Amino acid sequence: METKFVYTLDFSQITLKSLPLVGGKKASLGELFNALKAKGIGALDGFATTADAYRSLLAERDLEYELRTLL
Repeated sequence: METKFVYTLDFSQITLKSLPLVGGKKASLGELFNALKAKGIGALDGFATTADAYRSLLAERDLEYELRTLL
């Protein structure tokens, strides 16, 4: 069975429950965006890249070893 990774989420899809996927700042932006939208206040939509995207990039480019060496 193939695992489907999610690489981006729109702010409208992000809540504090998304914290493991997108991190704290983006989860807070998603909460803010959704709270403003619910009150009829216009806010620019955006997106967040996910931890899956980061891990996939590291694996695809074989960068994890290089980063660990540098850090």
